[in-house]
Amino acid sequence: KHKTLTEVYKTNSFQNLIHMIVYIWALFLQGFYICCHELLTAIILEVQALSILFEEDIRKQALMNVAEKMLIAARTAPKARGVDNLILSIADKDEIVKIADMMKQMVQEGEAADFFIRDADNILRSDVLVLIATKLNPVGVKNCGLCGFSNCDEKNKYPDNPCSFNTGDLGIAVGSAVSVAMDARVDNRVMFSVGKAVNKMQLIGSEAKIIFGIPLSSSSKNIFFDR
Repeated sequence: KHKTLTEVYKTNSFQNLIHMIVYIWALFLQGFYICCHELLTAIILEVQALSILFEEDIRKQALMNVAEKMLIAARTAPKARGVDNLILSIADKDEIVKIADMMKQMVQEGEAADFFIRDADNILRSDVLVLIATKLNPVGVKNCGLCGFSNCDEKNKYPDNPCSFNTGDLGIAVGSAVSVAMDARVDNRVMFSVGKAVNKMQLIGSEAKIIFGIPLSSSSKNIFFDR
């Protein structure tokens, strides 16, 4: 026999069902409230954290941003006949430590002058190191002879001898890069010693033959002078 709706309503089973639905709905609302509360709290804390930003907190990232712009400036610098032989990179703190260790090792092994130790200690105080290098490939300027050979074919017989335009383009690129650092008021110094160590380590590849390192620093006193 089928019960009427009124009879079902009067039974305990229907009342229990209603109670269960109400209870589940209450749990849902409670969970929703907790989630919203935690999310809102996290947003408020994030906003509060960003409201006061100290220079020490953004220094390393700011230096990295300048280093990246320096690479772009070096890449877009003028080059003989538009031939690009540059290799551009940035070394972080971990790589800087390795490079400094190599610089000191080279002095100990008699492969470098004593000032390499001074420069090694110097770069250890830097957060970012820009590396600008060139390959040794002639650019094919006819009747040049600036390298000391009669033509590029003769020069190619001595692959370790640089084309004059390779070193010229490298110098222009370095100057363009450090001008970016100057515009950003970031202390820097061009270091041949760093390049020698990087070259020995083959850190940026075997094609990088002449390398200069440019460490960057942001401090109240320029660490690259009065050393």
